[in-house]
Amino acid sequence: IIFSQSNVPGVQELIISSYAKMVTTRANNIMSGWKCIFNVFSAATSVPYDTIMSQAFEVQEEIVREYFQYIADPFFVDCVNTLNLYANNRSIKGISKRAIETLNFCAIRLANGGVCPVDRSSGVIFTENNQHTVLWFP
Repeated sequence: IIFSQSNVPGVQELIISSYAKMVTTRANNIMSGWKCIFNVFSAATSVPYDTIMSQAFEVQEEIVREYFQYIADPFFVDCVNTLNLYANNRSIKGISKRAIETLNFCAIRLANGGVCPVDRSSGVIFTENNQHTVLWFP
């Protein structure tokens, strides 16, 4: 709430920096806090300051690349939704392109069973099982 209601860039940068520090030092202890982190990063896609948006995306990208195991099961959809907002961003083309590449990384992890278990023995990787469909259609 503070991030989205504040129009002061310094406050927004401080919030992003605080989350970045928390992720790099305590990612394994965050538990349910990932949803709040992704909400702030989602809000960062609509701020008029490119530096704040870039800073937030860099942390988002680091979370996906370095700490995927902590977000894979319960917060995968929140992560993908945030990446979609960055991919649809028209103000910074470089971030949009990197977000699409990061979404591709997430898709590969999903297909390889990095998000939920998949049974490759039957030849059918994903089924209409609720465990699989909620990942594709949240």
